[in-house]
Amino acid sequence: IVLEKSNLSLYCLDHTNQRVIFIETSPDVDLLQAPFYFIAQYENAKKLIAIPYDTFHSLAKKVEVSQERIILFYSTGRCGSTLISKVMNLNPSVVSFSEPDIFSQLIMIRTAGQSNDAEVASLLYDSTMIMAANAQKQGFQYFAFKFRSYVLSVSDLLYQTIPQAKILFMYRNALTWAYSFSRAFGSLDENMEE
Repeated sequence: IVLEKSNLSLYCLDHTNQRVIFIETSPDVDLLQAPFYFIAQYENAKKLIAIPYDTFHSLAKKVEVSQERIILFYSTGRCGSTLISKVMNLNPSVVSFSEPDIFSQLIMIRTAGQSNDAEVASLLYDSTMIMAANAQKQGFQYFAFKFRSYVLSVSDLLYQTIPQAKILFMYRNALTWAYSFSRAFGSLDENMEE
């Protein structure tokens, strides 16, 4: 079911119980049009489906997606990456997942030492392939994954497992980035000059 139904999407991990969680949305909901994929999933979830890691790994082995058609999209954040992701989604052959939460969760699992690199790498690979396979069944030919800035900390594992993927990295001038970050997430220093 999770590989066949277009209104099922990979959402997160229940790592304690070694399960992967998929959500089901109404068929008319287009998660890709939201600025952030994980928020749209949360807001539109109707049902949850949990499958064991072993089943998830078995499903991923059945997937046939060309690594050359995968784009791993890293950024510093606050640099226009969400806009570029939306522009990518204007092309009918490209799907761009804007900040799927499962990748962020795998960073936390790795950083907290709750798993080893081999398991995290396997879950990263399988998550990428399952999401791409679902999009491929919907007619997309290229699969972009626009990550939050800190997903860069598992780029080594993504490169090891998907070496033929295309890499896109966006950044911004450090001073204007700091100003934008401060404006969005903190207080502005009135003495700060651009």
